[in-house]
Amino acid sequence: MHGSADSRAEERTPAPWKNDGGVTSEVDACPEGAGLHDFVWRVSVADVAHGGPFSAFEGVERIITVVGGPDMALTVDEVSHVMDAPHEPVVTLAGRSDLPGR
Repeated sequence: MHGSADSRAEERTPAPWKNDGGVTSEVDACPEGAGLHDFVWRVSVADVAHGGPFSAFEGVERIITVVGGPDMALTVDEVSHVMDAPHEPVVTLAGRSDLPGR
């Protein structure tokens, strides 16, 4: 992985979501030091506090899965997905998809 991947979870700084529904911690990104609008790829983990709409990331393909904790239900472009086991299923969506979540 890229340089920052060796950081421990407790060393990462969580960033609050725009909708106040949780926080995201970046694990790694390319190029190193890239922001939310200029990365080529990015790996992050999130703690979801409550359901609500996802923020749009125009032009970015997003891959979402549950790593731990309770299940997650997403409706992506009017298609329902329930992620009730760690790492399966994986939901892929366009950054501009209509995405209410719970």
